This record gives sequence, C-alpha cells and structure tokens, in this order.
Amino acid sequence: MNSYSYEFENGLVETCFAEKIANVCQFSFEKWIIPKGYLWKDIGKIAGINQCYTEFTHPRQATVLDKLSNMGDVFA
Repeated sequence: MNSYSYEFENGLVETCFAEKIANVCQFSFEKWIIPKGYLWKDIGKIAGINQCYTEFTHPRQATVLDKLSNMGDVFA
C-alpha cells in the first residue's frame, strides 16, 4: 500500500498527521510540497479537466496529478 500527503510550501505542516497514520498502518509514505505559484504552471491543465464549469483556482491536487498517476490505478 502507498500513501501520500501534501502541504503548501511555508504553510502548515499538514503531512505530519498523514505520515503518522501511514507508519501505524505500515504503508509506504510520500510527502509532497506544493510550491508557491503552483496554479499558474498547471492552470491550462486544470481548465481542460473541468472545462471551466466550476471554481478551479484552489485545486492543489492538480499539481500532484502526475505523481498520483505513477502510484497505480486504484485509489481509496
């Protein structure tokens, strides 16, 4: 089993909770840092995914999308 968490660069250290849970469950764990300005690099990709039908300027998940796709096919 793989697990991951992400947090904003210079933001709250949110990943500490996920890492503790992963350790107890004996899952591998990856910590990802969302860099400042991430949205502008990925805004075209994000707009393409939702076709601009909903608010999409807060999806930090988009910046880890490529990393997620390398982890496998099934997510829970």
